[in-house]
Amino acid sequence: MIDRRSSIIRRLTPALHGVVFVALFVWAFAIFDAARLRVAFHGDESLKIATGRYFGYFFLDRDFDHPAWQRSHDTLTQPPGFRYIVGAGLWLQGHRLEALNQPYNWSDPEGQNRREGRVPSSTVLMDARRVAVLFSAGAVALLYVVGVQLGAPLAGVAAALLVGASPYLREHFTRALAESPLVFFMLAALALSLWIFRRRPPRFGVTSAVVMGLILGLGTMTKLTAVLSAPALGAACLGAALAARLRGDHRGWWRPLTWGAAATLLGWALFVALNPFLWPAPARRTGDLFRYRQFEIDRQMRNHPNVAVRDLGDRVTLILDRALVRRTWASTTLHVPVDVALAAIGLGALFLLSWRDWRQRGLIGPAAVVIVWLLAYLVGMTWGYGYDQARYIAPIFLLAALLSGVGAEALLRSSITVWRLAPEAVSRYIRRAPVSEATPLHAQTIRAPHPGYHGGRSNVWSNR
Repeated sequence: MIDRRSSIIRRLTPALHGVVFVALFVWAFAIFDAARLRVAFHGDESLKIATGRYFGYFFLDRDFDHPAWQRSHDTLTQPPGFRYIVGAGLWLQGHRLEALNQPYNWSDPEGQNRREGRVPSSTVLMDARRVAVLFSAGAVALLYVVGVQLGAPLAGVAAALLVGASPYLREHFTRALAESPLVFFMLAALALSLWIFRRRPPRFGVTSAVVMGLILGLGTMTKLTAVLSAPALGAACLGAALAARLRGDHRGWWRPLTWGAAATLLGWALFVALNPFLWPAPARRTGDLFRYRQFEIDRQMRNHPNVAVRDLGDRVTLILDRALVRRTWASTTLHVPVDVALAAIGLGALFLLSWRDWRQRGLIGPAAVVIVWLLAYLVGMTWGYGYDQARYIAPIFLLAALLSGVGAEALLRSSITVWRLAPEAVSRYIRRAPVSEATPLHAQTIRAPHPGYHGGRSNVWSNR
């Protein structure tokens, strides 16, 4: 009977996870879809919508010699992934790509930009934002998937609720900007990594390498920041290889390294295949993208010294403040930075789980993978965060929310454990009251003495 019940539960568990995933997606979509109507217009949205024409050049016209693919600010500043996404979304909603607005000119006031056709119409703007909202809701639901693969589904639910209710995401994840797809692909890569590393032993197969390569390539195509997933994955694979070597696996210890290298190369191949600007010299022009991005940040720091952040310590402080304090749900609603304490507890719990996986099994477990992912993004974004823009820390914001969710589940589990053990602790350490002589013999219940009971004293007291 017990085996049959366990079998039923195992069969129903995937369906239950699917129901929770869909419920979180629908809830987040409803919140973000309502917020997109209220968030103020940002000039960068005009640029993303205007370059949505790139979808037509590449997929509809197959015009790979179009002047848009020549060396310019547009081809160097960011890859065209989000331009494809916005263009595809607008095209599917019935908009003509050739009739879209022109890019916004930041040197002119907004009124002049509107007169010159550099601001999208309200209909185009709302439809473009709806595309971003789909990825935003998907990112929130993926937090639950990450929690499930980590073995902490309640942490995934808590993290999803925290970020979905935060004012930060209601502002930055409802605009037609690349942050929501960036975080979506980051969490998808993390969830797949956890699924692989939680297997005993991990299975580094061809199919999973191809899927990981697709996710890495699409993420980097969306925004260059997503390239930080590659070193995170590489560090996890290196740790898995070293762990296998230390366990005495002299035959297949190298498989994690070849798997990670194959996934990364496939991701870069997709990155090149979808960007005609890179075709003449893939390696050199890929390097040009990163060099130009650093040049652009340095120029922004010179032109806007009031928002330039030059000290690395100040960058770390600012990023953590934005991710854990400034615009979280708890700070804005309860006026208490609860996320700081929860994230600290969650990080400690992940370290303990990582240590347990290493001591007991000699494996790099899912908890260690999450820590590596967090460190890769924190170090990489701190290094490049010279220009203070709140939306740039979106990946850290969601990873910090995941830590808060892990901390909340750890506290809940600890409370339940204490609640269950409390009666036993009371029965063992509180001295029993003697039976009164006036009590009738038939009312006296004869019980077997407690293992530590000796004439009315427990071992605790008698040892004193």
